[in-house]
Amino acid sequence: MIRQLKLIYLPGFLILALSAGLVVAQTTTTQSSSVQPTGPDDADYQLGLQAFQKGNDQQAYFYFQKASAAGNTQAMVKIGDLCYIAGANAPQNYVLALAWFQKAASLGNADAMNNIGYLYANGQGVAQSFQLAIAWYQKAAALGAVKAMNSLGDLYSSGQGVPKDYKQAMNWYQQAAALDNTDAMNSIGSLYENGYGVTQDYKLAMDWYLKAAAGENSDAMFTIGQFYLAGWGVPRDQTKALEWFKKAAKLGNTNAMTIVAALSRQ
Repeated sequence: MIRQLKLIYLPGFLILALSAGLVVAQTTTTQSSSVQPTGPDDADYQLGLQAFQKGNDQQAYFYFQKASAAGNTQAMVKIGDLCYIAGANAPQNYVLALAWFQKAASLGNADAMNNIGYLYANGQGVAQSFQLAIAWYQKAAALGAVKAMNSLGDLYSSGQGVPKDYKQAMNWYQQAAALDNTDAMNSIGSLYENGYGVTQDYKLAMDWYLKAAAGENSDAMFTIGQFYLAGWGVPRDQTKALEWFKKAAKLGNTNAMTIVAALSRQ
């Protein structure tokens, strides 16, 4: 679901804040979430990972190529990732990324299936098709790809490619949350906060936000701060609100940074 703007009025100031909803847009990289076997070429794959983590994309590409030639599907996914993010000194190429994901997906790689779903959802390298995105996310989710489960929840909550169905969204979010996906926990909190598909319940919303925050989810931390700032289901407490906003800001949450700056001037 798209976040709704909420105005929070407190004595002496006005804050424009985002409620704790869901933004369907993902991060700037494709998603790898499920555990995949690496096979007999594990050494080359691991060397590729080490190079990638050090920022040496060309060396990473070399080792991922070796591993993929030996049948390592996760290495194929990593090459697709490099094509997606314009790594290894190559231009960004969604079409080539898709080709690598399709190769890995044809060999049963759930992360690749999830990434293909992401490309279709965003119209990158292909014509945008939420129907095809859902089909690929479902294939990935059936193999345990937790981010695919969360993405299905997003699509059902926003009504993209399917009729809007908050109960279906809750079902997918719960499956993802059971596998420790904090974005899904945050989304369940949002459903309870707004009464979408469930009876509105600020206490249950807070419980889920706290679970997500325990997993370092900055959006959840930001929303907990909002709850304390506005007194939604909890006593209004600006000190606690500021503590949560600072936690979120420390993790790079720009909305929290804005509010920390505003509250610090009070």
